[in-house]
Amino acid sequence: MRLEVHFKGKLILESHKIYPALQWYTDKTGTINKVKLHLNAPKEEEYYGFGERYNALGQRGNVLDCFVYNQYRDQGTRTYIPMPFYHTNRDYSVFVDTARYTSFDLGNQLADKHTITVEINGCDTDICLLMGDIRSAVANYMKKTGKPAMVPVWALGPWMSSNNWDRESVVRNEVETTQELQIPSTVVVLEQWSDEATYYMFNDAEYDEKAPSEAYSYDEIRFPSWGRWPDPKGMVDYIHDNKMKLILWQIPIQKYLNRQQHPLKDREEAYMIEKGYVVKNPDGSPYRIPENWFTESLIMDFSNEEGKKWWFDKRQYLIDIGVDGFKTDGGEFVFGEGLQFADGRRGDEMRNIYPNDYVEAYYQFAQQNDGMTFSRAGYTGAQNFPAHWAGDERSTFDAFRRSLIAGLSAGFSGIPFWSFDFAGFNGDIPTAELFIRSAEMATFCPIMQYHAESKAEFNQDRTPWNIASRTGDDSVIPIYRHFANVRMNILPYIYNESLKCVETGLPMMRALLLDYKEDPRVSDMYDQYLFGEAMLIAPVIEDGVRSREVYLPEGTWYDFWNGTRVNGPTLRKCKADKEEIPVFIRGGKAVLCNVDATLKLGSWVGNTVEEYDTPLLKVYLDGDFTEEITDHLSEKWLVKVTENADEVTISVQTNTPEYEVEVIGTTKKVQIKKGR
Repeated sequence: MRLEVHFKGKLILESHKIYPALQWYTDKTGTINKVKLHLNAPKEEEYYGFGERYNALGQRGNVLDCFVYNQYRDQGTRTYIPMPFYHTNRDYSVFVDTARYTSFDLGNQLADKHTITVEINGCDTDICLLMGDIRSAVANYMKKTGKPAMVPVWALGPWMSSNNWDRESVVRNEVETTQELQIPSTVVVLEQWSDEATYYMFNDAEYDEKAPSEAYSYDEIRFPSWGRWPDPKGMVDYIHDNKMKLILWQIPIQKYLNRQQHPLKDREEAYMIEKGYVVKNPDGSPYRIPENWFTESLIMDFSNEEGKKWWFDKRQYLIDIGVDGFKTDGGEFVFGEGLQFADGRRGDEMRNIYPNDYVEAYYQFAQQNDGMTFSRAGYTGAQNFPAHWAGDERSTFDAFRRSLIAGLSAGFSGIPFWSFDFAGFNGDIPTAELFIRSAEMATFCPIMQYHAESKAEFNQDRTPWNIASRTGDDSVIPIYRHFANVRMNILPYIYNESLKCVETGLPMMRALLLDYKEDPRVSDMYDQYLFGEAMLIAPVIEDGVRSREVYLPEGTWYDFWNGTRVNGPTLRKCKADKEEIPVFIRGGKAVLCNVDATLKLGSWVGNTVEEYDTPLLKVYLDGDFTEEITDHLSEKWLVKVTENADEVTISVQTNTPEYEVEVIGTTKKVQIKKGR
């Protein structure tokens, strides 16, 4: 059998000359359980996507599989978020619409062979060819798998997090410190808050025994003054009063305590087993995680509607006191093809789908407070429940570079709101330089967050004040302050671009290949990227570097920091001292900012996302253009620019009463017309 696919008169895909186009494998009953599609792989063909991949942007020469893994550090080709969705540079993309195991030989066995292998186990599976460029393929993929959900506006500011924050007094001190230093933060994430047994009771909480079928209200729980969390509701209110939101860590397990007794947890575990709320082995016995993280623990079956209600009734008091979302960690716990779920699905598909089920359940739960989830694992359709982060990484420059690749790869795969623990999570604190360089890049990522693992001999916090103290480099605090404030300054731009991503499926953080597919220079470029439509970011990802070359594609570009105009395509050597990151703006764009009266980037405007200090519309000229903007206050802006030989006219229509306009890129007379 021979297969050929033509697109716009060009042969783009054909079966391999040695292998038949299609092979299938049957069991002894004649049921097809595996199929292989063998295609030619011309030497110029490259492959991008496959979910969040850390090894490389282009995957030619590799064998990749799509199986959810918990790969602690050094992920390589293993990933928490695999997707059987990828693109070529020859005007077609592939989406394998299945939850089961898939693998892809991309010129590895034979340099000219491209093989798709799908475990189908007798089930229907679609292998979809999406014709056209990557942008159109992503749009078609979203039609099949769901339009991305929008994150709350407060999620777009800087986040602060550490595993060391294990008591209310510490949390209050950290919030107070960031405010005193005028370092903005809109989100606090707490991991070490619960009792590590039920994962919904605060540490040291006291309560009277109730039947395991019943839930506790906040008023039925006592928080002793000697405990680590004497006033959770007061703490939540304090965080909110400081214009911040609170996200709490969660895990979808009933923990195995190994001979330890915990009366509430033990009763609830017995009840879960009795009622069938847990995932089961093929013989109907409770399934326990066989290896790695949380060995021997049970996992919650979120396909059991009665069980799901019971699970979240236990956590309802957290919503009632104002918690704004959940860090939905883990989910990579399904091992075994025959595992049973309440809705009839089995382990062979739930290995990949379970993280989505788990995260979706929490996402819907958090909507009571217009909240969100922040997740590590996922699969096809994960974009419906934002946001996601790149898991546990080392505090090294190499891991920093790998995270950058992972972010661009996730963007190819339909994940618009991606993040990483900038400066790393694992091990001793990063160097001051690594912290600063990764913070600079994180300023221009969908989510900006620092995080740290648990206490060691010395404080591991990635707060700028702890990094400064531990390294002795006092420049860390003012440099981080500047970029955290820049993040708040450009939040109106980030929000507007995020809305576009929700509509198109295109990522906030995108490889240049997405916008410049005809430019061969960007085909494998991973060390610079677009942040939204207007900004080109060139992070410094090498230790000790004080300048770097930046490639600017065809068009007009402006240095974001000083307004210098540059015409592309060109390779430009840019100064990049420790406190600098090269950022350029495309001509013919308007960037809406929130600044103080100085109108400067890096100015302090606080944590609030509910009002402006001073709106500043920065207009970057490149002939006539029109741009529509929706800001983070849901106000509409219509910007029209007309340019002739003598004059530039800027017409702005908005209901925002007072704002400033800065025009970049002309010495002509400028006329600004404001209207409603």
